[in-house]
Amino acid sequence: MTKFRQHRGGYAESMATVENARTFADLDRIVNGFLAGPSTKGRITVKPYSSGVDSRNGWDTHVVMLDGGVVGFTDGMPQ
Repeated sequence: MTKFRQHRGGYAESMATVENARTFADLDRIVNGFLAGPSTKGRITVKPYSSGVDSRNGWDTHVVMLDGGVVGFTDGMPQ
């Protein structure tokens, strides 16, 4: 199970948005669900974050992007 958190102002605010995503399709639904309106639906990509493991939460952090813009982070690569 992959955990996803939205990219927000501060770390605590971001961690308050954690949701579980079993699959890449779940991640797509979550990301496109918190954005406003169907016109924002776009292509999601996930890439390893250059810093690796985040010491604050132990996540092997990956960056989640929607059409090239950062929208959040996961604790690994979703299946």
